[in-house]
Amino acid sequence: MLVHRRQTPVPGQGQPASAREQELPDGSYLSTVYPNDKDRRKRQNGIVMRVVEYALDGIGHAEPIYRLVTNWLDPVAAPATELAALYHRRWKNRNRAG
Repeated sequence: MLVHRRQTPVPGQGQPASAREQELPDGSYLSTVYPNDKDRRKRQNGIVMRVVEYALDGIGHAEPIYRLVTNWLDPVAAPATELAALYHRRWKNRNRAG
């Protein structure tokens, strides 16, 4: 399930984790990540990233919200629900391998 949250502060920082610059049809959004506050203020040297926020239903020990950040920007080629499922499966398999 995809969920939407607005600009959540990053622990230890005063700036938003990810400003929603462009909403995408699958519920994800584009955001620009900057190396430092000066570049962010000047809007220079940024990298456009896609953010997928989701929750894992039916898993008691899961965090309430997960945020996946990727450079795969096309929601048609990589729908948010598929990315979230693949990412969860990846970590599930990695934890098993130990």
